[in-house]
Amino acid sequence: MIMQENSTDYERNGFISILTTYVTVGIVLLFSLAFVFTLSTVNAQEHGLDLKQIIDPCTMPDHSLHLSDDGSVHYNSSTPIAGFQFNVEGATVLNATGGHAEAANFTLPVGGNTVLGFSLDGATISGCGTMISLMLEGEATGLSGIIISDINGKAIAGISLLP
Repeated sequence: MIMQENSTDYERNGFISILTTYVTVGIVLLFSLAFVFTLSTVNAQEHGLDLKQIIDPCTMPDHSLHLSDDGSVHYNSSTPIAGFQFNVEGATVLNATGGHAEAANFTLPVGGNTVLGFSLDGATISGCGTMISLMLEGEATGLSGIIISDINGKAIAGISLLP
């Protein structure tokens, strides 16, 4: 945990130090996420996938994401994911819950069409499955502005967005 030495607990209840720690860790993670992702799009047919019929996200190529019609974001990544951010095109995100991100106790704030996921205690998600389930208003047409990072705040190379 990161602590600032100039924090003062005037109430002597420990809250200033805890809040400073979480804010500092969150800011470091967000700045790390902002610089760490290269997105490429792949042709699903190259991999023999009918994305409307994805039942098992583990059949997707390694380092890939897919937004299904029901608002589920599926992933397959052999590299542990420590944080993510993306925009949902064509829809407003009302809520983000479930999936491996919630199971790993990620913080999952949403605003407008933006979704953010990160852990304040260093948890990661890896493997394959449902990253997160989104409650949407409107019809989503895809994801954009995707930022994915590993535990060191570095880009996970070659992440692809499947159509």
